[in-house]
Amino acid sequence: MTRELKVLGPSIVLGLVQILRASHAASLQRGYVWTASSRDEVVPALTGMAGRLARAQQIFVETFPLFATGVLIAHVAATHSWMTEWGVQLYFWGRVAYLALYAAGVFVALPCMERGGARDWLGSAVAGLSHSSMIAARATCSPPGLASVGASH
Repeated sequence: MTRELKVLGPSIVLGLVQILRASHAASLQRGYVWTASSRDEVVPALTGMAGRLARAQQIFVETFPLFATGVLIAHVAATHSWMTEWGVQLYFWGRVAYLALYAAGVFVALPCMERGGARDWLGSAVAGLSHSSMIAARATCSPPGLASVGASH
């Protein structure tokens, strides 16, 4: 089993942890009667840590399919390099750090330049790191003829 596939497993577990933490935080804020209900009524948006956990879970749900697809493409294409190995590690550990920092309220999303605080720069760097790792991993999985397009012979 490749390192890329080995990191896919813990990434799935991370997603499950995020679902459980966000659900539990929402239940604590809205009550377990709401959790067990059909949830048809309009409720105010989650605030504080519960809101941050829900948003972090949503971001994971948006990025994980791209990550998993890239890992599976690399596996099927038998394309493994230092870039794919680093890419999966950066994605996983970037998501772990992002969840911990964002849930704790350590940073607020962009625009960090307007706010200028070190906490904002740290948060933006961690979020950017986990997203750019998917690009690095995907770059090594390009179809064989794509790299030579436009190259002069």
